[in-house]
Amino acid sequence: MIPAGPGCPGETAADGGVLPFADEPRAGLAELWGILRPVRGVLVAGALLALLGAVASLLQPLLMTRLIDAATTQRSLAVPLAALAAVFLLDGVLTGLQSFVLLRGGESLALSIRERMIRRIVFWRLRSHERFRSGDLIARAGNDVASLRAIVSEGAVDLFGAVLSFAGAVVLMLYIDPVLFLVSTAVMAMAAVVVVAFLVRIKDATETSQREVGAMSADLDRALSGMPTVITADMRAFEYDRITGRAVAACTAGRRAAAWEALVAPVLLTGANAAFLVLFGVGGVRVANGTTDLAAFISFLLYFAILVTPLIVSFQAITTIQRGLGSLQRIQEVLDEPSDEDTVGAPRSRVAHGVRDSGSDGAAPLGRPISVEFDDVTFAHAGDRSPLFAGLGLHVPPATVTAVTGPSGQGKTTLLSLLLRLDDVDGGTIRLNGVPLDEIGEVDLRRAVAYVQQDAPLFWGTLRDNLTYGARDWTEADVSDVVDRLGLGYLVRGLPEGLDSEVGDRGVRLSGGERQRIALARAVLRRPRLLVLDEPTSQIDGEAEVLVVAELVRLKQRCTVVLTSHRDTTVGAADVVVDLAACPGVGAGTGASPPVSGAAR
Repeated sequence: MIPAGPGCPGETAADGGVLPFADEPRAGLAELWGILRPVRGVLVAGALLALLGAVASLLQPLLMTRLIDAATTQRSLAVPLAALAAVFLLDGVLTGLQSFVLLRGGESLALSIRERMIRRIVFWRLRSHERFRSGDLIARAGNDVASLRAIVSEGAVDLFGAVLSFAGAVVLMLYIDPVLFLVSTAVMAMAAVVVVAFLVRIKDATETSQREVGAMSADLDRALSGMPTVITADMRAFEYDRITGRAVAACTAGRRAAAWEALVAPVLLTGANAAFLVLFGVGGVRVANGTTDLAAFISFLLYFAILVTPLIVSFQAITTIQRGLGSLQRIQEVLDEPSDEDTVGAPRSRVAHGVRDSGSDGAAPLGRPISVEFDDVTFAHAGDRSPLFAGLGLHVPPATVTAVTGPSGQGKTTLLSLLLRLDDVDGGTIRLNGVPLDEIGEVDLRRAVAYVQQDAPLFWGTLRDNLTYGARDWTEADVSDVVDRLGLGYLVRGLPEGLDSEVGDRGVRLSGGERQRIALARAVLRRPRLLVLDEPTSQIDGEAEVLVVAELVRLKQRCTVVLTSHRDTTVGAADVVVDLAACPGVGAGTGASPPVSGAAR
């Protein structure tokens, strides 16, 4: 049995509840046509080439009939042979050109969708990131997009061309001999009914396989992100069983889909062979009694052969489209999440690019150390029955160091998330320099405020890349200065290539304390007006903590510092200390003790 992974959209939560998307309707052809918008011109070009190819295919039996007539009447064979050769050549050229256009269009569609997905994911609000597992998102941007690409390169136009060829063959067969047409299609119809039943099973099995591949990717990412813990907890065998269990489930579903899909062609070919036997019997009688001449009968057989191929191609194309619709549903879930992408680069309301509107005093509200005010703020996490904050009031003076303390789970990190607009308040107002937070432009806010997460994530790349990430107008002197002030000089000198040394994925080659100081240095290089720190010294001891605290005190000359901490040394350097456990409006409605006044120094 595969252990349940928490937070995977569309799966069952550990508490038995259904996570998002489990009951959402599946994507249909209307949604598919919408997402194909960037390559509709390619599809039209491919359809025109398919039309010409279908005409070339349908001409071949007609020209062969002319060739047989010429041979039986002892006329010259040069003209019909030349015409037939030209049509064969044209058919090959059109097939190659169609393949090139559609494969190129498929790649363009994949790029377009991935660009949309990546932009959407990058600009998601924090709650959306918490709803999805990162490995599953990677699978959606990879495998699911590839399935949609196949609709362009293999599915839609193939189906269109096959339908054209099928329709043309049907019309010509009816014209040649309606009786033979009814006899042959009656046999083929029985095979087609069986194949239609297969398609439903193929779609269900394919969707199951796609979900399991996404879950496998998410579980693998989960294990890789914590490999030291996995190794030291002796959980490698467990993680192997868990991840390969997902892989086995995906393989099982894939094999089930492959088994049903593999039956499509044999069933249709069996029906075609049975129809051929019937045709030879009935057609032979009709030729013998003079109802149909031999040339017409041969022509009918050739058109029937043409009829079988498009029929098989049609069902295969429908299978490809169904597989793509399953992937489209998973992609649409990503694209439908609320995002900040429409607000980036434009103000939310009246504050644009750090300047008030024409009705104000013209001051730059975020161009100096920022004061912070929480005014009657209410907030509850999704699913919580009681609010974490209910009427919270808090004031942080500009150009100060303010430490927020309190027991774990009291809401310290949540308070910072609201301040950073990673979450939105349910009620009340947060103001920066007197301006409501929701009226500050996204770009202005992000450039004025810097943040250091508690786990201080680093990115794959060099030490220099990580130090200057998000910084603007920095110089080598700036980097050297902040490195020395935070006691990282020994680290740079000890690395084989100094600042140009690779730090490994997530900074795995560095200690936790080094990662925290690098993250702080990165924030300092951005020259913020408000610096927000979540437990900035939790992994730092001794002399290094002294250096960090000294840097925080120095920084308040040009920015406001708000931090959370359990460390006495760090808290002791603050100008203002806010104890959330004693603040009115914190933990209201949760059964907490009656609130008392907060402490300030």
